[in-house]
Amino acid sequence: MVAHARAQLQAQGLSGPYHLVALSLGAMMAVQWLSQAPKEVAFAALINTSASRYSPFWHRLRPANYLRLLRDGLFTRDRVLKEQTILEITSNLHDRAYLHQLAEKWAGYAEEQPVSAINSLRQLVAAMRFRAPSSLPTRVPTLIISGGDDRLVNPACSRRLAEAWQLPIKVHPQAGHDLPLDAPQWLINTLIEGDT
Repeated sequence: MVAHARAQLQAQGLSGPYHLVALSLGAMMAVQWLSQAPKEVAFAALINTSASRYSPFWHRLRPANYLRLLRDGLFTRDRVLKEQTILEITSNLHDRAYLHQLAEKWAGYAEEQPVSAINSLRQLVAAMRFRAPSSLPTRVPTLIISGGDDRLVNPACSRRLAEAWQLPIKVHPQAGHDLPLDAPQWLINTLIEGDT
């Protein structure tokens, strides 16, 4: 995935160094990028992510969500139900009506650019197989950011990474897994402060 992202940027004539702001599996990719090509990265913000080296699987994907994610998130053909299920698990600071409206909008995107069930499973497998390094390059400013009430991934995963890699961590106490959706202005302010 990292090689593909780097190739896409190169094909667009971009060369970095890049400011990586990445959530969940994307943050795992950012960690891999930092490990493979640290000179290409000027700053990294790793949001609500985890790694098997530091956290057990039941923290990395909370068991209370397994059945619902499989039934209503992965294997349903109802695009609105799929999007609403994911939003209801990952967002804490929006009401059900707002999430339903957003789910309808995102279902339209999913119809235009569908993601197959097999590709969704591949992403889950990639997240499960991700092996984090024991350390990150110290010359690249890196920040861990966490939703303190993440119901998909235990916030302890972010804390463990911050401790292991000796990185600063910023926590929004009420935000869920989709922190950019739950607390966009807080996240923007945190990124600005973290990248200075």
